[in-house]
Amino acid sequence: MYFSKEDLEIFERLDFPQKPVAIALTIRQPEGVERLDDKIRVCDMVSLARKRAPFYTGSENHTCEAGWSVLGYGDPPQAFTSGTFACELTGYKTPRAGSRPYHLNAKLGKNQISYAVFSTLDNLTFEPDLLLLCTTGKSTLLVMRALVWSTGKVLESRVTLSMECSWYIAHPYITGEVNTFNGSVGYATQRAETWRPNEVAVCIPFDKIPMVMENLKEMPWEEPFYGEEGLEFKKRIREGLGLD
Repeated sequence: MYFSKEDLEIFERLDFPQKPVAIALTIRQPEGVERLDDKIRVCDMVSLARKRAPFYTGSENHTCEAGWSVLGYGDPPQAFTSGTFACELTGYKTPRAGSRPYHLNAKLGKNQISYAVFSTLDNLTFEPDLLLLCTTGKSTLLVMRALVWSTGKVLESRVTLSMECSWYIAHPYITGEVNTFNGSVGYATQRAETWRPNEVAVCIPFDKIPMVMENLKEMPWEEPFYGEEGLEFKKRIREGLGLD
């Protein structure tokens, strides 16, 4: 890996309500990791990874045609792409409304990968392509600050109520941009408890993981402005800059 387990220990200091999950997307059959002996949805795979040893999945392990298509294994059936399925599940008013996620959401290219590997950080043995964090309260603030501490970039939040896996896997992987969204959003993620109400999903692509870890190490976790002497601290800064 291009960072060590010692580097990852910074995340242990954060009070996450659920364990972070690392995902690798590969064409090679993973070694030293068991294949999942079950058929489930992508959202369930993330939840399951928090509870057991690392595992990998392939096309045959999927029961949700939407998630299966997001990982590039093929095209979903017409009942999905037309929006009819989502509409009849009462997720959308009309099929045309339910069809939009299939046109707008990110997907991996067909046959781009063969396998997806899932692991918590304490059992990580591979170089992750994605790191999925689950934050609340103070941990949300710290992670959000770490995302912009060295760049000043605008935080992005993109999600749809269906095909949520597009936004926590395909979108950050393809664009290289971190994506965040409220865990209360999404039908499948709610049922699988991938993220629960009041939790925030933070989805970090491989090239941003080292930056986030480094920023967490460098930046102050307690900002003086929000402490008991915050106003006095701000006053000294303003005077030093000639603002007052």
